[in-house]
Amino acid sequence: MNGRELAAADLMNGNGWQGQLNPGQTAHVTVTYRHQGARGWQYLLSDRREPIRNFNLNIRTNQAPKFARYSLYPTRSARTLGGTNLSWNLKNVITAQNVSLSFTVSSLRETLAKLYAFAPLALLLAGLFGLVWTRWRRLDATPLALGLAVLGLLAGTALGGVLMSYLPAYLAAPLGAAVAALLALRSLGTAHWPPVLLASALPLAFLFTNHAGLILVGVGVLILGTLIWTRPGLTPPLARRAPLAKRPVTT
Repeated sequence: MNGRELAAADLMNGNGWQGQLNPGQTAHVTVTYRHQGARGWQYLLSDRREPIRNFNLNIRTNQAPKFARYSLYPTRSARTLGGTNLSWNLKNVITAQNVSLSFTVSSLRETLAKLYAFAPLALLLAGLFGLVWTRWRRLDATPLALGLAVLGLLAGTALGGVLMSYLPAYLAAPLGAAVAALLALRSLGTAHWPPVLLASALPLAFLFTNHAGLILVGVGVLILGTLIWTRPGLTPPLARRAPLAKRPVTT
């Protein structure tokens, strides 16, 4: 308050300040605190229509909030990779609304449902990408090796699901994906690492509940860029460029 810090240990019954102000003197109060763990947050700005001369409220959340019914919407909002920044800057406003936010908390069951429901689609996308990759790279893959690779991917995914009964999801799922990738690479060879990585790691995007869409779109752009920049005929092979470099030039 007025540049002096006032500590408040217990806010269950509110917090008060007593002091003396001269006639016409203004006191500036800045309130900051952290709110963690709850599914909702409210700032009771006004319970009836009252004039607000100057009000500034800045909120930073680690996930995108939803606004409750009749909530006062922010005057400015910005979405970042680390969360969401919301600002309310009100000057000479008459309102009866309050700031009311709610946060959706995804349960472990919902996360697992999304992760494993997307696993077959990731395997299909990896198969299509692997077909193009092996053809352009002129790699050999026997039906037996492909079958064993698919079984390895499925076994690793199943292992990740079982490990979630003993470990947190953010540890169990990557561990299962790593085992799946190792088994598939052992069967196909390290030259097939891009499609194997796609099949094993792409479902892990749903562990990041607020950024899964961004990760999936980014992976799609990366795959498309890989296909464009590695397509046959873009640059002559090294074996064809070497004789041309050694050929003498006559005038």
